[in-house]
Amino acid sequence: MNNRFIIFYRQFWLGICVIIIIQSATIIAQTPTTEWWKFMREIEREHYLCYQADESIEIDGKINELSWKQAPWTNYFVDLGPKNLEAHNKSAPVPHLKTRVKMLWDDYYFYIAAELEEPHVWGTLLFHDQIICLENNFEIFIDANGDNHNYIEIEINALNTVWDLVVDKPYRDKAKPDQAWNIKGLKKAVYVNGTLNNPKDIDGGWTMEMAIPWESIAEYTDSPCPPQNGNKWRINFARTEFENEIIQSKFTTKDVTNNAYQKKENGEVGIWSWSSHGVCNLHTPEMFGVVQFTNLAAGEAEWIPDQTVEARYILMDIYYAQRDYYKKNDKYVINLDELGLTKKKSENIILELTKNGYSASITVKVRSGLQKLTIREDSKIIID
Repeated sequence: MNNRFIIFYRQFWLGICVIIIIQSATIIAQTPTTEWWKFMREIEREHYLCYQADESIEIDGKINELSWKQAPWTNYFVDLGPKNLEAHNKSAPVPHLKTRVKMLWDDYYFYIAAELEEPHVWGTLLFHDQIICLENNFEIFIDANGDNHNYIEIEINALNTVWDLVVDKPYRDKAKPDQAWNIKGLKKAVYVNGTLNNPKDIDGGWTMEMAIPWESIAEYTDSPCPPQNGNKWRINFARTEFENEIIQSKFTTKDVTNNAYQKKENGEVGIWSWSSHGVCNLHTPEMFGVVQFTNLAAGEAEWIPDQTVEARYILMDIYYAQRDYYKKNDKYVINLDELGLTKKKSENIILELTKNGYSASITVKVRSGLQKLTIREDSKIIID
């Protein structure tokens, strides 16, 4: 086959994949506004102390090593967030199936284990880099720099099929995800407590183990890989659960009818996460949870509060206000009054127009001295 044709064919299908990715990321997702952000801002991000493994971890999906037993579980997942702003005045729905996670690390890998309750374990997607979120799945988001950009997304289903990519920035900021990126050296395994794709019984669920090599993350962070004691990364986990039905059709063979699952047309879709986003949008990295890595023995470390949290919130106040202002006026401004942020004047904010949009900076006192945080029009936060 002609080499030019092969290159064209590959680029064509990568382009199609990118379109599908963007559509799948935005089909349900809601883009927050300033009013929506006011609710999101008040949500306390989940945090987790990630201990070092003191033994070799066999990636078999069973989560049964002593190190795993000593590692704490996260809280059970909650609803990701509402699909409309008015729903913030109501209690969030409680997921009808339980999901939780554990984490560990050593000099070579970041280990993640997940436990998903599921009475009907099923899946059909078998090939690497298929769009896994179109069926039931478990999702991992890693923003090692904590700057809202270049975060890693990994999705896995009960068939142990993985989709891995890097998202250069949130989709609201016109992301161009790198679908061609693959995690080199990834270890993964799934264990099904029951039977896979068998509607004739009731399953307990499935568990997942994954070992992500630090060197695969290193190219997308300025932080040390592996992390140093006390380092914090912004991470979140999610689960997508589609309402299913047993295939009943005269057009299928006898071995398929009554013996396989499919997504129910116009059925309910549950999107649940470790740390709530306050909006039905997985790609709001400012809402990711926070993982603190420690080399102390399990149970001995203490959580160290992040002294930049309020500064980050103020910068996101400006980002959402500028975004809404630009949508109405086709320009950015440097006057906080025009952005409706008069109360923020006491925060010593430096707001400037730039070639591509604007920058807003704030300096805060941290344990090591003063730290300057800057946000741009594409929501990237730069820490000096």
